[in-house]
Amino acid sequence: MDEITPKDKAEELTEHLNNTNPLGSIKFTFEKEQERKLPFLDIQQERLPDKTIKATVFRKKTHR
Repeated sequence: MDEITPKDKAEELTEHLNNTNPLGSIKFTFEKEQERKLPFLDIQQERLPDKTIKATVFRKKTHR
């Protein structure tokens, strides 16, 4: 699921979604943007000063 949520509501939304799953078989998480960058799936998205988005391939540090 991809959802854009106000920064001050992200934790609240995540908690709500996790509480609606009674079996606990699905766990929702969220990522915070750091240094204008946000990983999503295998893409690193970066907000540039001209308000465009640069996308590059992203691999977690644990990727082999």
